[in-house]
Amino acid sequence: MSRKETEIENLPVSKGAKKPQCHIHDEVKNRQVEEIRQNVCVNDLLPTEFEGKHYCVFHLPTKNKDIVKFEQIFRDRLEAVEQEAAENEKLSEDKQAEAKSKLRYDFRYVWFPSTVHFYNYKFVADVYFNLATFSAVANFSKATFSAHAYFKSATFSAAAYFKSVTFSALANFSLTTFSADAYFNSATFSTYAYFRKASFSAAADFSLANFEELSRIFFRQTKFSGTLRFNYTNFKGYVAFEGKQKNRLFVGEKALIDLQNARIEDAKKISFHTVRLELGWFINTDATEFVFTDCKWRYADGKRLNVKTELQNLKNREFENPNALLTKTCWQLADNHEESKSFAKSSLFRQFANQSRRLEERARYLQPFSLHWWYYAVSFYGESWWRAFVVLIGILVLFGLLYAAPFAKFDYGEKKREIAVEAVEQKISDSAAEGERFRDMTWDEGIVHSLYVAALQRPEPKSADTLTKLFVILETIFAPLQAALLALAIRRKFMR
Repeated sequence: MSRKETEIENLPVSKGAKKPQCHIHDEVKNRQVEEIRQNVCVNDLLPTEFEGKHYCVFHLPTKNKDIVKFEQIFRDRLEAVEQEAAENEKLSEDKQAEAKSKLRYDFRYVWFPSTVHFYNYKFVADVYFNLATFSAVANFSKATFSAHAYFKSATFSAAAYFKSVTFSALANFSLTTFSADAYFNSATFSTYAYFRKASFSAAADFSLANFEELSRIFFRQTKFSGTLRFNYTNFKGYVAFEGKQKNRLFVGEKALIDLQNARIEDAKKISFHTVRLELGWFINTDATEFVFTDCKWRYADGKRLNVKTELQNLKNREFENPNALLTKTCWQLADNHEESKSFAKSSLFRQFANQSRRLEERARYLQPFSLHWWYYAVSFYGESWWRAFVVLIGILVLFGLLYAAPFAKFDYGEKKREIAVEAVEQKISDSAAEGERFRDMTWDEGIVHSLYVAALQRPEPKSADTLTKLFVILETIFAPLQAALLALAIRRKFMR
């Protein structure tokens, strides 16, 4: 701002002089213009021209304005509300209620050029910061909002501190933009709080916050691009995360929820609807009774979750023993979805739990010596009926080919002896007759024989040597066992 502009801005308006009216804001609603000019604008000073439009000192959208004059008028407005509230206390109860309903802090569309300090401040009436812009740090730490607090569509360009704040009535942060970190540590929410379509570009910290029993916190179509922390947060009321197909709340690779050690009185009051989620976000909290509806368990780039990536993410977050933590979390999520009849997701989480445990057991090259590895290989921990079916067919074919191999010997018994006698009558040698009795199977005979053995039918012909008997014994063990795993996988998928 030029020196001339500053001098003009600070001049009082002479009586009868015409002056341009404050433009307020490009997005101000027409029906609000006159009301805001009357109740919010600074009308006893000449407006300043900025980019072809005139603004009062409150609504001038630049830091280049008289900050001293701005803060003086701002404090005068606060004191005026405080004095009026004190005067209202002297009125009768009926008149107090009427006077209180008209009393408010009205700072709609105000453009704050410097740090705002409300540390330990007590707001005694409704507060309106709708569409206000905080260009520097906004410090509301330990403030008390005894009435409604409206920050709808406000913009916080720098850090916003709401540490240990008490919201005794409605707190509305809908459409609010937080361009830097937002701190709600140890804040207390006693009733409704709306964050509908709010945008957090950096971290949002609700650690140690208290959501009282009657509180209702709504994160509807809220955009989180950083970490949303609820460490040691006390959940007594309802908290809802609600997105849409095109806005599943958590956007970008840096977005995550941290619910570690949260104190949850009733987990069924915490719901996730149409939200993108990852496994590692529920470490060190009990997700057994959370409500999940139409959630996508995917990464920000749309790829499916996998255990190795989850373990690496936990290591990057410096968790000790990530396998054990992830295994426990997956079992909890599996139980949750099993209870809600979401069997496909329950199966998926059981797979993740078993896989995490398997990867923890031993070095990769030693895993084939683990029973857990074989359980994974032959049926995906009893969850994949397709894998179990393919492996069963493979067992039947393998032993069928072994039975048809030259080193497998079978005794065809008395029936072949008669054939051998006829062969003698036809002047066939004794060795040829003996070969007919113990001849090799064809591959199709081997497959059929394998089916009989797998069905425990003791088929003919009998094994004629030790190696062939070993094949039969092994198939008698492995084929029924694999069939049982197939039955288990089918039951888990269709017959819960």
